[in-house]
Amino acid sequence: MSRTFGSLPTPRSILRVVAMSARASAEAALFEHLRDIQHRLTEQGLIASHVARRVAPDGIEAIVVGVWSDHAAIEARDQRADRPPGVRRGAGTVGR
Repeated sequence: MSRTFGSLPTPRSILRVVAMSARASAEAALFEHLRDIQHRLTEQGLIASHVARRVAPDGIEAIVVGVWSDHAAIEARDQRADRPPGVRRGAGTVGR
């Protein structure tokens, strides 16, 4: 589990929840990657985040809850996203 805080949310901030499951052989690498990129993401518009592990029926999931400065920051991040190897799926923006 890790938490990162870059600043306080504003009225334009966006809450984004992403769920990713990894192959069993890639689980450790996925969580290491998610921890490693947190500080870099704060430079790209991430205000706060929480990375958690969830046990699902089909394996372990990474749940990432992030508060982003605005939609533009999310869109810019998604265009250069470097998905870690072994990730099977993800979800998108929840809302303001």
